[in-house]
Amino acid sequence: MLSAGVMALAASAALAADMSVPPVAPPPTYAPIATPAPYYDWTGFYLGGNAGAAWVFNNGTTSTFAGTTTQEFSNRSFWGFAGGGQVGFNWFFLPSFVLGAEGDFSALTNKSTLTDFSATVSQTDRPQWVSTARARFGLTADRWMWYGTGGVAWSEDRITRTQLVASASSSAPAGTVETVNRTNIGFAVGTGLEYAIMSHLTTRLEFLYVGLGNQTYSFPVSMTRSTAGFDSIGLVRFGLNYKFGGGDPLAPISARY
Repeated sequence: MLSAGVMALAASAALAADMSVPPVAPPPTYAPIATPAPYYDWTGFYLGGNAGAAWVFNNGTTSTFAGTTTQEFSNRSFWGFAGGGQVGFNWFFLPSFVLGAEGDFSALTNKSTLTDFSATVSQTDRPQWVSTARARFGLTADRWMWYGTGGVAWSEDRITRTQLVASASSSAPAGTVETVNRTNIGFAVGTGLEYAIMSHLTTRLEFLYVGLGNQTYSFPVSMTRSTAGFDSIGLVRFGLNYKFGGGDPLAPISARY
């Protein structure tokens, strides 16, 4: 009796082993969610310095005495160094644009001395500084930014007039030296390329053209008035900026929406 029960139990176990087990369904799979690419954030205030070369040009100079105007000097251009600083703000927005504003100041070393056609007067032109207030619009590619810029410009000139010999075109005696300063207002346009070398440090190469129009200087002793035809200043300079805010990627680009 006992052996029959054991045999029946063994047969049941063998039968259970022969039965096929249904496959277990694998867990569902999901496609990975794409993470938006990070960005370099150009937004923020910045402060920096600049240095480079300055080119000054004027389209001839005339002199007026007792109502009579004569040509004193022909066209001239002269080079010098420029150095100063800038402060500004950038706002970066998608997909790759930057709007900003900047103010800058550069001292100039340009100097030119000429003797007039009649060899009676010499005049020294010494631009002192140039300053601008400009808007900027940039296109970015990660850490690179190309930008165009334009706005208002100011410049100060120091003109020294020396009467070499007495002349009917001047009331000043020989040896008279007169110096006048004048602040001029015009426009500035330019372009540049900027690169973020560190999270909060950028460097740039920039070109600016400053147009100042005709400039008139009055000399009280000689009772003459000199007019320089359309003064202009060209600036090619390197810059280094420290930027507050923005910087390296901290969030996906979608967070800018």
